[in-house]
Amino acid sequence: MPNEERDLRALELVTRRMSPIPTSYDGEKRTMQATIATENPVDVWDWERGAHKEILLADGMKMEGNQIPLLDSHLRYSIDSMLGSIRSIKAENGSITGTLHFDSTDDGKKAEIKAREGHLTDISAGYQRLKSTWIPEKQSTVIAGRTFEGPLRVTPEWKLKEGSLTPIGADGNSKTRSAMDPNIKQLLIQRGLSADATDEEAQRLLERELRDNPNIKIIERRQPMPETPVLTEKEIRSQVQTQERERISHINAVAARHLQGFKPDDQYRDMEIMRSTAVEKGWTKDEFNDEILKRLSGVVPATPANADESVSSNLGMSIKDVKSYSIVRAMQSLIHKEKLDGLEKEVNDALEKTCKRGAMSGLGFRIPNDVVVHKRALGTATGSAGGFTVDTEVLGTSLIELLRNQTLVAELGARQLSGLTGNIAIPRQSGGATAYWLPPNGAVTASDQTFAQLGLVPHRLVADTAYDKELLNQSSISIEAFVREDLMRILAIEKDRAALFGLGSAGQPLGIANVTGIGSVSFSAAATWAKIVSFETKVAQANALLGKMAYLTSPGVRGVWKTATKIASSQYSSFLWDTGANGSGMVNGYRAEATNQILSTGTYADRVFFGNWADLILADWAGIDVVVNPYTLAKNGQIEVTITLWTDNGLRHAASFALSSDSGAQ
Repeated sequence: MPNEERDLRALELVTRRMSPIPTSYDGEKRTMQATIATENPVDVWDWERGAHKEILLADGMKMEGNQIPLLDSHLRYSIDSMLGSIRSIKAENGSITGTLHFDSTDDGKKAEIKAREGHLTDISAGYQRLKSTWIPEKQSTVIAGRTFEGPLRVTPEWKLKEGSLTPIGADGNSKTRSAMDPNIKQLLIQRGLSADATDEEAQRLLERELRDNPNIKIIERRQPMPETPVLTEKEIRSQVQTQERERISHINAVAARHLQGFKPDDQYRDMEIMRSTAVEKGWTKDEFNDEILKRLSGVVPATPANADESVSSNLGMSIKDVKSYSIVRAMQSLIHKEKLDGLEKEVNDALEKTCKRGAMSGLGFRIPNDVVVHKRALGTATGSAGGFTVDTEVLGTSLIELLRNQTLVAELGARQLSGLTGNIAIPRQSGGATAYWLPPNGAVTASDQTFAQLGLVPHRLVADTAYDKELLNQSSISIEAFVREDLMRILAIEKDRAALFGLGSAGQPLGIANVTGIGSVSFSAAATWAKIVSFETKVAQANALLGKMAYLTSPGVRGVWKTATKIASSQYSSFLWDTGANGSGMVNGYRAEATNQILSTGTYADRVFFGNWADLILADWAGIDVVVNPYTLAKNGQIEVTITLWTDNGLRHAASFALSSDSGAQ
């Protein structure tokens, strides 16, 4: 029998004896060796680029201290999720390895048993990017002396925060490790392996032998996962949209099951606020479920890591104080006592120091952002949400809500900054370095990156309204909710409109429609499928087709597009405006919404916006000023209330948006 065939048969025999049980397990020390991360490209996802691959360079790994937590599936909000720790961590041969130390809790012992028996094998690293480079498709970049080809994110510097045991990990090579069988290692040495090679080097050679020699029949070896097919941009977008619809549907369904159980006097945050935050900020289904469980158990954890950190409380009020704070009570104090007292006075005094604008003159006070952000959505439809507190009496027509324009800018994904105290300047790169082809001895021309700033300054937004004295004298919780919602709604509508059409003069912020550099599409006649797609093309040509893309237009345009087919000559063609799986509007595969903020007459009649709404920044400065005037309308039995908000908005990139230059409802 030829030596080569004999070697292959021997290799097959020892392969049969390979076991998934990690022989690196030490029963006395309750430890196990593991590979925590490798330099394999791993599928990741973020709001900016969607699904893409990332490589973590092992030599660039950093960590604080000499150990990291060993967690259960990246659950990091409670010590109950800890299974132990990972120590002796080091980078070697393109991998990050370490020793798992299981703790003596029931969960730690359970994980130890599953790992020891070979059922739980996958390790997943939790990390923070310190330096990362995105390489576009069909381009290559040299990083740390190595050439990488896009599309790919390469992270040469990163901080290892934790390691998790998971049923299925993202990196198929990050697993608990087995010590190499001496017989297998000896055979590999005969086939060229260095005698002082590590177990990891021996394992890689063994895998290469098995891969390169198809005659070897692998009996007890896990088959590799099938290679992920290369998807087109449209397929990726469709996949991401499907996942997003499933995520939102899950969050809405879970929240609906629990909303009925919340009482006005409980200690939990408002479920509806949490639901909308989870949808808007991109919480995963697991993160939302985790938050639900913690609130039901009486724990109010920190905001998840992927929530927008720029949205913060203004004074850091406790949930108890937020619920106790009353705008109506503050108004009553000013009307009857001409001064604030109690909690409202304490909050107002603290806010004046934060705002650095001094004390208000006359009968006025300031409302903190805490109350605006965390206010409870009380109503009479559900007993536990406020219905039980409302007396059965007619309070007059002043309680019939006005039909107002729908505000959608924030809902579409605009970034919100709150609690600001001074002018804001956000740096942005306005120009890049230039690459040159040169002969061997040619001198390169120096080129520099250039930077600019997006400046945000407070613009004064003022609204005036009036309430009946009898209304403000009511102590019902629903009246407090009505007044609070009414005040905020007045400002929100104009703030939303200014984000779209603000003039940038006469005290107004500069709205998207008046920003220089946004794309322009002209319909000239009735909207066609080609014209609608051209919005996407305009943004894509500026390398800005990413993030929270959506169309926004008027109800008139929506009505026309719902009855216009993509291909006029085909009876089977779908309409320009479709309905998504969750009931939302869809145009060209993107979310589409309509609002009367876009009028059907005037300069911007029936215009169509398309773009990445996450590139729109809405900024609010600390506090909302409220001035109560009981005198001017005294003959009518009314109290005049003037409210002031300092706000601004701006675009991170003008090219992220395209706007029609004429009506889309022609």
